[in-house]
Amino acid sequence: GDCSAVASRLAQGVISIVAGANAFATIKVAGEVVTWGGFGNPNFQAGHSASDDSWQMTGIVSITSNGSAFAALTEAGEVVTWGFDLSGGDSSFVSDRLAAGVVSIVGNKGSSVHCGAFAALQEECW
Repeated sequence: GDCSAVASRLAQGVISIVAGANAFATIKVAGEVVTWGGFGNPNFQAGHSASDDSWQMTGIVSITSNGSAFAALTEAGEVVTWGFDLSGGDSSFVSDRLAAGVVSIVGNKGSSVHCGAFAALQEECW
């Protein structure tokens, strides 16, 4: 993926990087997320625009990908998702269950590029 649009934000402080099928996400020291790629598909970019400074994701402690979408875990135990809707990029259906108390997230890659899911482990069962 061409990171030229966000290159200045990647110049220092990057502590981890996660690859999707055609997009990338990094976590910086302060928990900021920087994304790029997606072959011009805005659904693969956090906040639907990798260069849109009005959308800022901070306080992130981990990110995972299932190839078609990303999921990020915040310091507060909330999960934020983006990417291909049917592969977990749209988690609005279960957003109440992902708002707090999550301690770990994992993504699985399906047999095709638009097939995958996420699982979240919470501190307590419902």
